[in-house]
Parts: sequence; structure tokens; C-alpha cells
Amino acid sequence: MSFDAPLNMKPCCLNMRHKMMYCDPRQATPGLIDATSETRVLLCVLTQEVLGPDDKPVGAHTCTPDRPCYKSAATPSKAEPTWTEPTRNPPM
Repeated sequence: MSFDAPLNMKPCCLNMRHKMMYCDPRQATPGLIDATSETRVLLCVLTQEVLGPDDKPVGAHTCTPDRPCYKSAATPSKAEPTWTEPTRNPPM
């Protein structure tokens, strides 16, 4: 798996999850989602399903502050990274 593709991280609901959050360390921060993917399957932490607790679909464009279950996230410039790449020793 290559993690070289550029990302366009945007704020989203903190209750939103997708599998790349567990595979790609650059996408591991809850409350930020890569806006370049239109095919990603998103799940709600509250229901563990593709529908939120209000029975509406989970999505980058559908999970908005007007939904009662929405939990606001940090902006990308203020987000704290959740993972740091380890320092690698050069081969001898």
C-alpha cells in the first residue's frame, strides 16, 4: 500500500470513521477526512453503521452541524497529529 498520494484533509464530524483511518497514519486523526475520495464507506461511531442515530446516511457532505448527533472537529491547521513516523536508522 502506498501512502504517497496527496491528501486534502477537511474538517468533519468527530463521530465519523472509515477504514483508512486505521491503515494510513496520515488519516488517523478523528475529525479530519480526505476530501479527495468520493467512494469511501463512512461509518458513525454512535451506531457503528452507515446511518447515524437520526437514521440519515453518514457522509462528508451529509454530516453537518445541523444534525443533532454532529460533534464539531478541529480545523486542519490546529489538529494535533495522532501518529509520528519513527526515525529510521540508515542501512549499514
